[in-house]
Amino acid sequence: MVLLVVDCQKALITDELLWKQLFIQNVKDMIAAARKNHVEVIHVIHDDGAGRELTHGMPGFEIYDEFRPESGERVFEKCCNSAFRNTGLDVYLREKQETEVMVVGLQSDMCINATVIAGFEKGFHMIVPAFCNSTFDNCMLEAETSYRYYNEFLWPDRFAECACINPYNRMADRNHKSLLESTKNTRELKGYSAGSAKYTQKMTLLRSDAPVFMTDSEQEKRDLAFLKRYGITTVIDMRLAEDVAEMPGFSGCADQLDYHNIPIREGDAIPESTEDVPCSYLRIAQAQSMPEVFRTIAQAREGVLFHCSAGKDRSGTVAAILLLLAGAGRDDIVKDYMLTKENNKERFEQIHNRHPELDMDIVIPHEEYMNTFLDLFEKKYRSAENYMLQIGLSENEIREIKGK
Repeated sequence: MVLLVVDCQKALITDELLWKQLFIQNVKDMIAAARKNHVEVIHVIHDDGAGRELTHGMPGFEIYDEFRPESGERVFEKCCNSAFRNTGLDVYLREKQETEVMVVGLQSDMCINATVIAGFEKGFHMIVPAFCNSTFDNCMLEAETSYRYYNEFLWPDRFAECACINPYNRMADRNHKSLLESTKNTRELKGYSAGSAKYTQKMTLLRSDAPVFMTDSEQEKRDLAFLKRYGITTVIDMRLAEDVAEMPGFSGCADQLDYHNIPIREGDAIPESTEDVPCSYLRIAQAQSMPEVFRTIAQAREGVLFHCSAGKDRSGTVAAILLLLAGAGRDDIVKDYMLTKENNKERFEQIHNRHPELDMDIVIPHEEYMNTFLDLFEKKYRSAENYMLQIGLSENEIREIKGK
């Protein structure tokens, strides 16, 4: 993997830039994480030609101070939108046998778009971390609309892997896709089609397993800073009190987060059989404390992270109901559920080693478990909205959840 930093020049990083401070901090973190983990940082700068601000000798041509290349880092110059056209970048990457290119920089609708598509067409696996590219208003689109069009509609599943990425995870371990360093299974409920060409919002709801970190560790500080940067200020912990006492997780950060321990006993134990797994999810949905979980989500002022122990059963049930409420399709709900199988692979191996007598098919997610749960749920409640009304939420609380 290489990190490609495109057109981060002084003339372009102005107060009119969309989410300027978030963009700057995220790109700084990406560069720092790449250097720490020996991932090559490659800079690309744009030359518009004589008489323009983006040309040699002009102050605006220089790379922004906070992204300045270190000694030995390559800088490629381009004079058109794509970083691959007539720059030698393609040849350089092939000589180094690189196959993955992570792209950050400016502008989403111009040079980043051209670079992502060109890289894809040349056979590279392109990775675009969320909120690490930006742009400006133009005569056709506002900057945020433009950003979301490319990052959330055009590129994903066509030209690039687009996701919110914690650089200290992804740079150190290409297989670690959790958003937090202290977890294995933290991810967004985002980007899923929600009917009428709408998509679930990014970085407002996170599902997770329980974090494992030492109090006041650097890992904890980075994870808390990551959550704060994206406005995730409320945490719902569905583990039992004895589990929280054994592994405090976010309960030790109550001075920095709006922490709620709402124990859901249903789902704490392993189901008796594979046939019982979907039924156990329905029992979780009917748990006495479940209204409080959804009410807390509704009342949260900003983003919410909800978690159980492994981020699989209790978190998976809440996530499925939230996606149903948003209008996501069944295929997307099952797809989100199955990501836990990949993210928790190491955890499942540890369980098998400790309990070789256990039928691991009960523990490991299977598509039919979620499909059967959805069948049971829809038969009993008809819809997620009707379910929430039946468990006691008000129409206003349901609207608040939908708005997230």
